[in-house]
Amino acid sequence: MPAINPQTIIDLSLQRFLRLPVPAGTDRNRYTNYLQQMSRAINQALQTWRTSAYLEGIRIDGPVANGGKLRSVALDPLILQQAPAGWEAYSRAIAAGIHNQFTSFANEVSVPGLRWYPTFAAFPGPSAPPTPNVPCPLSALSASAARHVKEAAIVGVIYDKMPNPKPPLGKELATAVASAVEQAFMLWLPVQIVQNVLGRGPVPTFAPPYVPVGPVVGGDNIAAPGHIAG
Repeated sequence: MPAINPQTIIDLSLQRFLRLPVPAGTDRNRYTNYLQQMSRAINQALQTWRTSAYLEGIRIDGPVANGGKLRSVALDPLILQQAPAGWEAYSRAIAAGIHNQFTSFANEVSVPGLRWYPTFAAFPGPSAPPTPNVPCPLSALSASAARHVKEAAIVGVIYDKMPNPKPPLGKELATAVASAVEQAFMLWLPVQIVQNVLGRGPVPTFAPPYVPVGPVVGGDNIAAPGHIAG
């Protein structure tokens, strides 16, 4: 199962933070402890988001699937449930920023005319029953959407959502988190498989015995969690 390894986000955020310049006298250990706890919270939230996600609104004509969007649960409350106490100015902004960018990503995920349902090209019945798609990597559905989960995009939103005046090392912590999320996400995206997307639809030309088979026209999919859970 290609879930993001929780240690990946922790390690990457710490590595990035330790490379960033900070004011003299800064207690780096205090901030690295926070990053470790916050990285765990982010990872747990992302796993819940992943297993709850589903595609909806796909159009199916013959074997070809087009369109749709990815839906899931809100990330910000999931992150805040596990966030360390006493760091609200940072944690609320980080949770909101990650939620915002993953929502933008999901809204642009779309099936780009893939032959997901081969049997729907010539189906022997008045309607095709729920049938799983041909599995494919999530990266095949998100070529343009992935830009929303780039470091620069995430940092900008997180920092904007921090209160004014900005908390100490706000930009540095935002950068460390955003860098880790982007790197972990980009490693995960091509190995996460989209599967068990149940397609269905009518076969309007089916008219036995003269027309014993026909293509699905104007079909759709069943929107249920689990499309990127495996």
